[in-house]
Amino acid sequence: MNIVTKLSTLIEVHKEGDVYIASDLISGVSDLGETENEAVKMLLKGLKERYETIVEESTKIRRSTFSRAEVLVNA
Repeated sequence: MNIVTKLSTLIEVHKEGDVYIASDLISGVSDLGETENEAVKMLLKGLKERYETIVEESTKIRRSTFSRAEVLVNA
């Protein structure tokens, strides 16, 4: 079964020198850009690639199945 789902996360953005750093507080993945928007865009691209790789490897190694889950947090 192929599940397509939308994941939500918490992203922190801060400036270091001349660049902005966007960090996913859930996975610890970070990326950077010349603007806040660029940093977030690059982070989201990296997260998509990371999750696709995790799913691909999990199905190869363990023949895993996946399901949807939702956690609501006030932030």
